Amino acid sequence: MEKALLRSPEYSLPGEHATFCRSTTSYESQVTSEFFVAYHHPLSVDVVRRILVPIFNCAKSANVEIRTNSVTLFKITIGKATDEGKETALTELLKLAQAGKAIGPDRKILYSMFSVLSSSAQLSPVMVKSVPALLAKETNEAALPVLATSLAPHFIFHLRENLPVPDEVLKLLVAEMQSTKPIARRAFVSLVGETFWALGDLTTTSATTLACAVFSAFESSLKSVATNPLNASAGPVEGYVAAAVLLGPFSRSGEFGSS
Repeated sequence: MEKALLRSPEYSLPGEHATFCRSTTSYESQVTSEFFVAYHHPLSVDVVRRILVPIFNCAKSANVEIRTNSVTLFKITIGKATDEGKETALTELLKLAQAGKAIGPDRKILYSMFSVLSSSAQLSPVMVKSVPALLAKETNEAALPVLATSLAPHFIFHLRENLPVPDEVLKLLVAEMQSTKPIARRAFVSLVGETFWALGDLTTTSATTLACAVFSAFESSLKSVATNPLNASAGPVEGYVAAAVLLGPFSRSGEFGSS
């Protein structure tokens, strides 16, 4: 199976809807995915680690279909993995993402794999600690929102569980929400805004701490867009996000007075 994925991924990887549409997809393209779907036992850490190697190799392929199908197989594999296996997958995924140019021609593919990893007490703290730094360094405008979207559920879980946000992450969020780079500022404002909007209220100490840290950044975004809404460098969206958060969760919390 490993050799098949490495030598002929176009035949071994699952095609779109391969798991569900047997009549429209060739048997060869379903082999790997169907095996794991039919396998009724959790995948051990060793198996997960071994199958990740060809999956990541396929994610870096020059063939668009192979890259896309690598995400499908990753999702199937994670669905069968134990909690320890999922932690291993996240660790290996972070290593590859942090390798920069080694990611391959389509960074969106790799970043979309992060979204497969559901929020949990094991995975979310690692995502919250590690992914913001990746987000800050990303310069690909198409890939950046994909990574930010993958991180949002983990931030939401982290704050709901009242887990502390590391100081270095707090500082990074505040800095990037006021970045001079429009795409970075828009991504971070949207990420933090989505997190607070989903929370609804500042019911945990962790959420309140983050809110206090980013309050001035939201105010700056709102003032910047309000002053020049048609020519805002990052577009008007950050102003809308800031207004929604300031007048919604932050206002209801009573933490910020009448300001």
